[in-house]
Amino acid sequence: MGAAGEDDQDAKMNEKAAPRHTNRLSLETSPYLLQHAHNPVDWHPWSSEAIELARSQDKPIFLSIGYSTCYWCHVMERESFEDEATAEVMNRGFVCIKVDREQRPDVDDIYMTSCQVFTRMTTGRASGGWPLSVFIDPVSLKPFFVGTYFPPSPGQGMPSFTQVLEGMSAAWKDQREAVVDQADRIASIVASTLAAGEGARSLGSAEVSSAIDRLMALHDRTHGGFGSAPKFPQPVYLELLMEAAWDRAAVRDAIKLSLDRMAMGGMYDHVGGGFHRYSTDEKWLVPHFEKMLYDNGQLASLYAESVGRTGDAFHARILRETLDYVLREMTDDSTGAFFSAQDAEVNRREGENYLWTEEQVAEVLGEAGLESDVPIALKFFGLDLGTNFQDPHHRELAPSNVLFLPVHPERFIEAEGIDPDDLTALLDRVVPVLYEARMKRDQPGLDDKVIVGWNGLMIAGMADGGRVLADERYIRSAARAAEYVLESMRDGDGGLLRTSRNGKAAIPAFLEDYAFLALGLIALHEATDDPAWLFSAGEIVEAARIRFWGDDGAWYDTREGQDDLFVRSRNLGDGAIPSGIGTMLLVLPELAERTGESWYLDDFQSAMSRLSGAFAANPVSSTCAIMATSRALSSNPERLPSDDVSKPDRVRVSLVPESPVFVDGRASMEVRIEVAEGFHVNAHDPGDPRLIGLNVRLQDGEGLSLGVEYPRGELYRESIRVHARTVVVPITLAIEGSIAGSPLIEVRWQACTDTVCHEPQSARFALEFPIGDEK
Repeated sequence: MGAAGEDDQDAKMNEKAAPRHTNRLSLETSPYLLQHAHNPVDWHPWSSEAIELARSQDKPIFLSIGYSTCYWCHVMERESFEDEATAEVMNRGFVCIKVDREQRPDVDDIYMTSCQVFTRMTTGRASGGWPLSVFIDPVSLKPFFVGTYFPPSPGQGMPSFTQVLEGMSAAWKDQREAVVDQADRIASIVASTLAAGEGARSLGSAEVSSAIDRLMALHDRTHGGFGSAPKFPQPVYLELLMEAAWDRAAVRDAIKLSLDRMAMGGMYDHVGGGFHRYSTDEKWLVPHFEKMLYDNGQLASLYAESVGRTGDAFHARILRETLDYVLREMTDDSTGAFFSAQDAEVNRREGENYLWTEEQVAEVLGEAGLESDVPIALKFFGLDLGTNFQDPHHRELAPSNVLFLPVHPERFIEAEGIDPDDLTALLDRVVPVLYEARMKRDQPGLDDKVIVGWNGLMIAGMADGGRVLADERYIRSAARAAEYVLESMRDGDGGLLRTSRNGKAAIPAFLEDYAFLALGLIALHEATDDPAWLFSAGEIVEAARIRFWGDDGAWYDTREGQDDLFVRSRNLGDGAIPSGIGTMLLVLPELAERTGESWYLDDFQSAMSRLSGAFAANPVSSTCAIMATSRALSSNPERLPSDDVSKPDRVRVSLVPESPVFVDGRASMEVRIEVAEGFHVNAHDPGDPRLIGLNVRLQDGEGLSLGVEYPRGELYRESIRVHARTVVVPITLAIEGSIAGSPLIEVRWQACTDTVCHEPQSARFALEFPIGDEK
């Protein structure tokens, strides 16, 4: 019987070893590309050979971009790329190329921008996502049609994938001139978008204030975070608020609410630790279940910063559990490097591994002899409130539960009358039992490639966490990963290779890899005071300068002369992953301060000046650059770009008196604005909606109200009202209750000359209340 069983097993192995189809992706190392190695589609990796083949055969390129843990990428593969008939259409009409966006962020960035441009052109609204489906002119590499997921059959206003393929093939054959013209139009806008070509503008407190105000306007005051569903953690937003506005009580409250609610919701894995990629709802309850290293690295640093500033015990527990998760499930035991991601689905079911029912939890705990803990555990994790998850793709499955915390642990302790130490002990008993039971289930796929940049973010998270928690395990883990990257992921010429899998490193690294690694090395220096890490960070930045610095005085994301890209891009947007350029702007002043080397600040000043127009035009999008601006205002203000309007002899603003004097609950004050000759300041109502009017407002003023008497202003050019020379704006503060927070008066204005209006500026005045006053 044993021999027969072995024969059956050998037969199954042989059957598995002899797939019906094998394409060129079988020679790749990327887990995502290997997933498609046995599709009937004749896939090529992104390469000069594939591009030349398309040119020689006069076929358009069909480019499909995705990543190994992408749910809809798996769906489109099952529906279309594994289908023989669909593959025949693809192979006949196109040279088909697969790209792992995590290996080639440069290719993904260009064609995702193309998708946003194309959808804005065709629907009026920019959109994008993965899988990304791009039809490309092989000669110019410019896209002429871009979309994301296409279904196998038409429906819900979408054509089928086969219809799209046949339409693009026919257009290439019969309407070549129109196709090329459309590709040129799309590429022109993409090149302009990624060139960061705006003219230089001043950067200072106005841009910092603008970003903070915008983020506070986006802040969800009920659930924390920013915007509505789907809701991403956006660590760079919270980091900027911590960095630049921690002194404001309302901002501190927004940060704490966001960190609390993210950690309480189902987006946080309460059994295994670590954060999922994003929440499908505004409450952080039901996640998209994939886990990304870059999220957990950034969030570890963010929670570490909170613990360092506040000592918050709940945040400290979340930080420790997140780092332990990475050590346990996302670390290569043989090298110490960190893996990239874990899949969202198990057995084609999204989140299957992470879901529970009330009965399952009670049974698992009962079998472990923890029956007495069951009632509290069910209540703590929200299981007593009914089910909260229904698989949207498999309605036939019974509803189940994503574990979450209905109330903050401190409130839970108060409501249940439990001693804090007893709750901690209960969780220390219950959670490992649930985790052990969960590990017996089928597990999500692991993308085990090592990415330099993402390792840099996790090195920083480990080092920051180890420092604030005083736990050497995490610092040693950060150091081991850094040693592996510095020793084993090199190109032989002082540079880095972006990815490694099974000991094989490949693909020249991009600016973000150098920037994120330098950030991690600086965090290690902060945690250890070992000068070797600082030296390595300096070496990495110098190597990046050789490869990515442009003649115009700023970095590019890619190396010069890459002939497989139609534009050399500068991506300044900080999203789920910060930009390489923005991160470099944070790294350089740190290195200057720690080493005393002024050339770091020279490069900082040059890049800030060259890219200042783009930063000033959209401060929230350029979060890291605005964070760098905030730091420079206090340490190196002379290194920030400025124009005449930002100089103190152009517009001066003062508050008289400096502190309010209340009589019967009211205080009269004046805002005085002195405008230099040749300039004027727009009145509060300038008469033209394109102009920014003078505005005085109260911030963080709970318990206070503000009345403002705006002067009408002088008539300028018949229709515009302005102020010149000296302007006095009377204001009145009134006490309406108990004063809380740190009240500020903010004055915002726009100064103009006869030929140009400059960027709005602002000044802020803290209101001090003397002891014995009505506060």
